Amino acid sequence: MPRPILERHPSIQDAWRGFLRGRMTAGFQTSRSPFSRYRQLGEVLLGQVHSDDPELTIAIRDLVRAAESASRVVELTWDAWSAGQDAVGETDPAKRHQSIAAAMRGLWFEHLAAGELRDLSSRFHGVAIELLAAVPVDDPDLTIAIRDLVRAKDSAVRAKVFDMIGSGQPKPVNVTNPDGSLKSG
Repeated sequence: MPRPILERHPSIQDAWRGFLRGRMTAGFQTSRSPFSRYRQLGEVLLGQVHSDDPELTIAIRDLVRAAESASRVVELTWDAWSAGQDAVGETDPAKRHQSIAAAMRGLWFEHLAAGELRDLSSRFHGVAIELLAAVPVDDPDLTIAIRDLVRAKDSAVRAKVFDMIGSGQPKPVNVTNPDGSLKSG
């Protein structure tokens, strides 16, 4: 059971307020906005990282920034492109612009051994795939939104690793190389 946000460090509470401010902003009220999905990801993160490490504050702030970027790009590109059409963007990064494909590489998780880090990383990848589906055009703002999500994922994984080390859990030792072989840490 995650600790209530009011029992967290004040810096984490302050970072979380970004989700509350975003919810009140008119641009994030539409059904196409991914803002609530990012907040759900933040709730998962708070549930998985029990310590109040400064890296968790950074992860939450980066996640809020990613949510704002994603919501903005969904609204801007959808309104400009669709004019009321119902369209779905290509979710295979290899079929998108090279800058989008390059940004998506930062969200790969298949190389991680099964466990908490892989699960956490895969959630960020899933949110990015949802964003690709929501944005039918290759827009520079989409690349920025994905890069913001990569920064949030990197901070979240560091916070989880620090939490695992601080709680006495074993450190991640092995990762799987893309060819399937194990690489010792």
